Amino acid sequence: MAQNAKREFMAIQLEKRLVVLKLRLRFPFRSPPCGGSLHFKRSLRAPHDSTFSKLNRYSSQSGGGKIGCLFNLLILAAIAAIGIKVFPVYYSNNQFVNAIGDITSKAASLNQETIHAQILAKAMEYKISEALAPGALTVSRVSSRDGGTCMVKINYSREVNLYGIITIKMTTDKEIARPFIFT
Repeated sequence: MAQNAKREFMAIQLEKRLVVLKLRLRFPFRSPPCGGSLHFKRSLRAPHDSTFSKLNRYSSQSGGGKIGCLFNLLILAAIAAIGIKVFPVYYSNNQFVNAIGDITSKAASLNQETIHAQILAKAMEYKISEALAPGALTVSRVSSRDGGTCMVKINYSREVNLYGIITIKMTTDKEIARPFIFT
């Protein structure tokens, strides 16, 4: 009886090794199609038993791939949720800075008060109320006989509330200087 059990066990071990070798020959540079390493149930069943069919061969795996996939999806969802809140603020700040650059490039035909009023109008257009605060915007225009420079310094902070968990402070501190030439 013990001899038969030992022979069956040796036959099962041999069958397992053959299966592993066949899979390694079939997929030499990658893991098996199941995505993990090869695990088999330890049993004393005969090699011709249905447990060694192709569908049942990897049934004793732990399912770690599913948990890892769910964890990665959770991280991806968190990044998307943060992006939904942060991206509009970041985008409007960049649009505002670009608009200031456009306004200052046309400074030859405008006076300092008009430039300041146009920049404040752009801040209201992009719904950046922090740029309307006193001291957040400084406009200076230095001119000479042939041309000059228009300098705008903006310094403000916007707070982004991430679903009541945390608040991110986004600071915009830029100095934009554009030369102009009288025509």
